[in-house]
Amino acid sequence: MAAAKARKARMVSMDKERAIKMPPNEFAIETANKNNGLLAKAQEQIDQEHDDVKHMNQMQLYSKVVTIRDKQLEESKQLE
Repeated sequence: MAAAKARKARMVSMDKERAIKMPPNEFAIETANKNNGLLAKAQEQIDQEHDDVKHMNQMQLYSKVVTIRDKQLEESKQLE
């Protein structure tokens, strides 16, 4: 009985080692990529909730608006 248990334990450990050594299949790779993408997206959303980031985004948007407005004013002066 002890020999059978020892043999089974050895077989289980060998199977675990084999599973570790095998390269991941396409499904495992796709799942890992999907999970990493979701984690990255979640972290990005968390980062966007910080007040400093919100303020920087607001300043960036304002600078874009001002740049466009200045170009429009310059273009209208040239047309006149």
